[in-house]
Amino acid sequence: MANVSRFGFLRHLRSEPNQFILHYKGGKVVKSGAGIAYFFNPLSAAVAQVPVEDCETTFMLNER
Repeated sequence: MANVSRFGFLRHLRSEPNQFILHYKGGKVVKSGAGIAYFFNPLSAAVAQVPVEDCETTFMLNER
């Protein structure tokens, strides 16, 4: 999960390497990437987080 910290009126977003971040401003993508960190103005920003890594687990069932 991405971490958002406050620095006055700005925010700092730090994401993990397995998360793809899309930063929109005015309906257009201004930043995108996996595992990025940057400052942004929360009043004019929209941030989307998409998982890059798909975790699958094996389920085994033993019946009698």
